[in-house]
Amino acid sequence: MSSPPSRPWLRRAFHAVAGSLLPAAALLLPQPLAISLLVTATVAILLWELLRLTQPRLHWLLQEPVHVLFKPREHDRVTAATYLVGATLLCFLLFPARVAGVAVLYTAWGDPLAATVGEKWGRRRPWGKSLEGSLGCLAGAAGAGLLVGTWLGGLDLLAVLAGAIVAAFVESLPLPVDDNLAVPVVAGAALSALVAVLQ
Repeated sequence: MSSPPSRPWLRRAFHAVAGSLLPAAALLLPQPLAISLLVTATVAILLWELLRLTQPRLHWLLQEPVHVLFKPREHDRVTAATYLVGATLLCFLLFPARVAGVAVLYTAWGDPLAATVGEKWGRRRPWGKSLEGSLGCLAGAAGAGLLVGTWLGGLDLLAVLAGAIVAAFVESLPLPVDDNLAVPVVAGAALSALVAVLQ
């Protein structure tokens, strides 16, 4: 049985919007409440994944309402959304709140732009990513960083831009770990170190 068709534009829009909601909420709430929210969201989505992937009778019921948001390979694997929710929790546990929020937004905004630009104009690299897609990721990550990190959050401009470059670089690599997990954590660590030095 073939997988239902996905809609890349809808999936990418959902990634940007939904990927921004959790860090935004976490930044607005008191720290203990923010962590509680993120733990609850992570547990909930992991439970959804567990039931979807291990219980055939529940698979269709849990997946059908959102199947258009899946990449073809995600119908029988953990979704990018789950990795991003887990990464959001990790970032807010590991880094200062403003840094964590920006690190997650690097991916929430950068990843959809990387896919869109790379698909339309990209020339493939040996490992499947393109320079054009990486530049798209950089544009989205820098935009998120400048808006939320520098303008609203008061983070150092150079630190935010350097963090965006790190995010785009990590996104371009053929890592064995999903980039929705790797990019926020690595970029968050870099941004946290840069802010400590420059600010």
